[in-house]
Amino acid sequence: MPHSIKIDSAKEQLFILHNLAYAAKEYAARHDLNVEPGTELSEHANYFPWIKMIVSERLLEIAMTTRLTYDVASENCKEYGPDNWDAEATEQYLDGRIEITDVRPSVREVCNKIIHAKTITMVRVSSDGGKTEEWNGNVSLSGEKGRTSWQCEFSIPPLCSAIEHFLALASENIDWYDLYTE
Repeated sequence: MPHSIKIDSAKEQLFILHNLAYAAKEYAARHDLNVEPGTELSEHANYFPWIKMIVSERLLEIAMTTRLTYDVASENCKEYGPDNWDAEATEQYLDGRIEITDVRPSVREVCNKIIHAKTITMVRVSSDGGKTEEWNGNVSLSGEKGRTSWQCEFSIPPLCSAIEHFLALASENIDWYDLYTE
């Protein structure tokens, strides 16, 4: 029997991230996110640190759940399994939308990058004629594999959709009852 896998919890985190990414532009339009020197105690001074913490914690939880599901499915779904689900999700949601410097983009590889990232950056863009910065819903990761540096950049909404698709296929194809009653 494998570790307990909370797919519904991952789906909840995906829902939150998906909505947060879409809401970021509206939030920035309604609130002054500029932090002037001496105003660090202002209402929105912690916006970017909070976004980074919220996004990175959820991404890590989702990535670990997805990778664990992938590994369990590899052992239990031989004919139509996680490689197929990953290919479907990648083709439908990620093709051309993810940049990874050292491997072909896929749900599995993005999850690996999230888990092993040494740095995570919320990509910011200028708005209001350069007066304001806002998070654009993209995340940039970097790290090393052996002695080779890598980078990965992706937009949260398509990644969430791809992982939701992958987890839905896992839910349909893994016999969870048998798995946990052994």
